[in-house]
Amino acid sequence: MTQKIGIARQEQSRLASELSAKGVRFNADGTIANYAQAYDAQLNYVNGIVDQYNAMTAEEQESFKKTLEKAKEDFDNFTEAISEYDKTVTDIIPELESSIQDAVDKQIEIQISKFDMEIQIRLDLKDAELQWNEFKKKVIDGIKETDILGNQRARLQDFDAYYKNDGTGIIQRNTQHVNDILGELQKIDNGGHSGVYSRYNEQSGEWTDDRVRALEDLQKYYQQLITFLKKVF
Repeated sequence: MTQKIGIARQEQSRLASELSAKGVRFNADGTIANYAQAYDAQLNYVNGIVDQYNAMTAEEQESFKKTLEKAKEDFDNFTEAISEYDKTVTDIIPELESSIQDAVDKQIEIQISKFDMEIQIRLDLKDAELQWNEFKKKVIDGIKETDILGNQRARLQDFDAYYKNDGTGIIQRNTQHVNDILGELQKIDNGGHSGVYSRYNEQSGEWTDDRVRALEDLQKYYQQLITFLKKVF
């Protein structure tokens, strides 16, 4: 895609050089600034040549014929070039840039998905562990609701799923993930760029920072962390 936009910009440059020689001027964004005036100037020129031709004798016309044909050819080339330039600047290049931006956004989405993958897997595993603990308490160990000591032991097993000495508990994982997102947000807010929520566009030389998505993820995992903490304490 970057190769295509490079070719399109080369074509824009070539056409701009050709049109500049015909009196065409351009705005800062590359669009034509004096389309009507430049077109009228070329049209008036070729019409002037036609008028000269029509006023000549048959003998004079014969020797002037090549000049007339060249003027008409130049006008046709001019209209084709100005039309092609306009299409390149207003249609082709913006569409290519949009496609590149879509690709950049997709890369960010993929990176964020990878970032979330570890915590989601951990959450699923811990949820399964809690369900197993509940099944084990009721079915295997046969602990009744009135068995205070048995329920306390089972609660300790649940606590171990939430908080582990090796740092892999569900609360610890959520806390780490919240801190990671805060770190990525801080990079963006300090004028830098996130390794997860930012992408560099080599063609435009610009960064895309998805700060909104980072804030949404922060809120999601912070609320999740609070929910787990309420279950334990």
